[in-house]
Amino acid sequence: MAEPRHACDFLPPPPALNSESSFVLLATEDGCDLFTKTVYAKEANYHSIIIIMNTKHPTILHIDEEYLEYINTLTIDVSFIGVAAGKKLEAFVYDPTSNARQV
Repeated sequence: MAEPRHACDFLPPPPALNSESSFVLLATEDGCDLFTKTVYAKEANYHSIIIIMNTKHPTILHIDEEYLEYINTLTIDVSFIGVAAGKKLEAFVYDPTSNARQV
């Protein structure tokens, strides 16, 4: 899970377990726009981001015009899921203290 959960600020990178590891960032929809979240996830070396949508009328999909020219430069996959699926995925969030997933 992103820390901060909204992924709208500097994010620590995922652990470097081995060269074949890929990590997905799980974040909430609040706090900032989609572009900002994807930039911070990409800068932290995540391969994709899953955003937990918790409102019926999300504002996250808005991207300011000033960012439109940069949007195609981001090479990161983005997916959106509901709250129930998000809670299930949180059970599998990497726990750096145990070097294994949480259950």
